[in-house]
Amino acid sequence: MQILNTCLFLGVVLAGHAASAATQQYAAHEETLYTGDHVIADSGSPIEPGSEGEIFLQFLSYSPMLGTSSVDSTVSWDEAIEQLVGFTQVTTVKEMEVKDTETVTWRFAADAWSPLTGDIVWKTLITTVFDRSPLLTPVVPEGGGGGGSGGGEDPYPTPEQLQEMELAGVPDAACTYLGKCNNYLDGLTRDQYLRDMQAIEAILAGGYTPTPLPTPLVLFASTLSVLLWRARRAPRATASATAG
Repeated sequence: MQILNTCLFLGVVLAGHAASAATQQYAAHEETLYTGDHVIADSGSPIEPGSEGEIFLQFLSYSPMLGTSSVDSTVSWDEAIEQLVGFTQVTTVKEMEVKDTETVTWRFAADAWSPLTGDIVWKTLITTVFDRSPLLTPVVPEGGGGGGSGGGEDPYPTPEQLQEMELAGVPDAACTYLGKCNNYLDGLTRDQYLRDMQAIEAILAGGYTPTPLPTPLVLFASTLSVLLWRARRAPRATASATAG
């Protein structure tokens, strides 16, 4: 009977743990591949008849055909103790040699044209490789950081934090990705700020597009993880100072 009760207890615990598990698939690696060439201009091959020993030059121009290689991966986490706030991304430059032009030399002999040589000119094509990894952080406790001075916390955000958000481009990002375009920083609470920044980070991670972002949003994306870390850390830092 004791064994049965123990098994039932473990089953309940495991079932509860499984219920809080979460997974998400993401593009862990993306790069552009050179798959072939497309002829965009051709002066044409020689036309019969020719004279013995005659030479003919044919000129061709090419456009590269490109494909995308993507490797997906899955991240798993326990929602009871941690959360997925986005993905860190490392970009590297990749150079590919692609065919640009070709000159084919033909010669007429024995009553027929035959190609002798094909001189190819190559050019360098520069692309970007993307490697991403999940960013998991501890769950922020509910009620762990609102605005104002209630609960003994310092007002949030402080003038220094407001200035940092302005310089980092937080209002621009909130307007672009969340549609919150009117005085976003007015009356902002820590909880709302964390939710909004996590939503934007998820959008940036899952909605990658090769179209370059405007410079202010590029700077914002590069500092987003730091801003989130500071916002989560603020209540703990305040509590430690009070205890000291």
